[in-house]
Amino acid sequence: LIMDFEQGKTLWDVLRYDAPLDEATVLALLIPLLEGLEVVHEQSFLHRDIKPANVLMRTKGSPVLLDFGAARLAMEQQSRHMTVMLTPGYAPLEQYSATDQQGPWTDLYALGGTAYHCMIGRAPMAATERVARLHSGQADEVNERLQDTAGRYSRPLIETTQWMMEPIAKRRPSNAQQVLQELRTIEHASATRSHTASTHKAPLRADFEATPALTQALQNTLEMHAGTIARKVVP
Repeated sequence: LIMDFEQGKTLWDVLRYDAPLDEATVLALLIPLLEGLEVVHEQSFLHRDIKPANVLMRTKGSPVLLDFGAARLAMEQQSRHMTVMLTPGYAPLEQYSATDQQGPWTDLYALGGTAYHCMIGRAPMAATERVARLHSGQADEVNERLQDTAGRYSRPLIETTQWMMEPIAKRRPSNAQQVLQELRTIEHASATRSHTASTHKAPLRADFEATPALTQALQNTLEMHAGTIARKVVP
């Protein structure tokens, strides 16, 4: 696999100093990555190691997915074992097994984990620990932390991230297009709100009367710095 040489810094480096990111930045990051993933998946490949360290933020600002070293063909009927290669926190449960079925939903979990890191400021709990806690009746820390961001992020973005990070594979979106549709709707709604707010700003008003005394005071003050031209500036 050959890729273009890109200049910039990794999302991991960005998050070390700037996390959490605002919603507009998170959307500007996720949407291009999902568009790229959609192309990869259409070619029957999986990335299998999506995480902030493998996302490069180009010097012009756009993201690009790097390091396809763990990429493998995603065959509909896998007749051979898949090598277990993963990064805890970003890898879903099925990736811990050499025999469990992997597919686009596997990469979507990892991208959801990357979104989580952008929103929370730290990597999510490992999938194995999440499932163990759920089986023992404990609350899911990942969902709890996402719910706590309700004042900073919109409900649709929080719910879409939770959807991508569903511990059970069959409950996740099955392809990138499903997530893209949700995120584009969120992006459009956000842009509409921003436009509405900007067009309804109250005009600036000057609620004072330019009395002769006020005019004379302005002339005297300006004349100290600008000379007699002040009387032409403040008639």
